[in-house]
Amino acid sequence: MLTLTLILGAHEHSAAAVDSWQHPTPALRRYLTQLETWGYALADVERLAANPPVQPDQPDQPGSR
Repeated sequence: MLTLTLILGAHEHSAAAVDSWQHPTPALRRYLTQLETWGYALADVERLAANPPVQPDQPDQPGSR
């Protein structure tokens, strides 16, 4: 249990940067999803990082056809 606590603490520390919430990595998304699976209620910002909204398609670039 102590080892798991240290690992989770390290993930929390690395996720503290604003950039990690604005541009979540696959590892952060998996981490948050696992916490939710274990019964942790994600905060709104955590839920957005775990399941970022689908970005609209980029408009066609000239010459892309």
